[in-house]
Amino acid sequence: METPKIAIGNGFAFTNAQELSNWANLAIDWNLNPYRLPLLKDEVAALLKMAKTRRGDIEIRFCCSDPKIDISHQDERLSDMSEKILQSCIEYIGEMGGGYFTIGLHFISQDSWEQVTKKLKKLVDCGNKNGVVVCVENISSGPLSEPKRFKELLDKTGAMVTFGLFNGESSSEFLDLLKMVSDRIVNAHLHNRTFSKDSLKDILDALLETGCSWWSVDLSGIDEVKSSRELLGRFLKEKGYA
Repeated sequence: METPKIAIGNGFAFTNAQELSNWANLAIDWNLNPYRLPLLKDEVAALLKMAKTRRGDIEIRFCCSDPKIDISHQDERLSDMSEKILQSCIEYIGEMGGGYFTIGLHFISQDSWEQVTKKLKKLVDCGNKNGVVVCVENISSGPLSEPKRFKELLDKTGAMVTFGLFNGESSSEFLDLLKMVSDRIVNAHLHNRTFSKDSLKDILDALLETGCSWWSVDLSGIDEVKSSRELLGRFLKEKGYA
């Protein structure tokens, strides 16, 4: 397995672009603003120029974490609108060469399960047509925190997984979820502002076994990001990665 890339958010990257030119193994987890899609190509080019790097030197994967854009909304009108917007995002990413796109299902419930499953399947099919791998992320509570239910959603839709890592969530149930969907994990997302290698050791060990090579750090301050990247870098080095 290749050395996992430790990705940072595009908002942080724009703010600290000059710092990035010296960072090794850099990747960007780009949180899309769907209402700015026509500007995306120019924004990507601008960031890479500011960071003094070429497009071929850095991998960019995409996500949309805006809670207003969610196919699991209980309001069917909002759910339908979200489906159309996310489809546009997928098609646009396809025009840029394809890649990975993670969507959130923040409001999914037992009542909305069937509706969400059908709409997610349509988005996955749209991704397949456009060279885009559509991913969903587990959450810390609700149906998507339940291993069997989460796997059921994946099996019915063909979606891949961005695995959410939450500080302190090292219970056997959380590890069971990771292991149950291990063959579908293509991204990992570390959420908390502060975490330690020891608090996540069991989960990071299990994550390495999945072959996932994309670890995104959801932090905003440059000191926090540096510290977290160094921590993860030391962990990977201990495991024999460059």
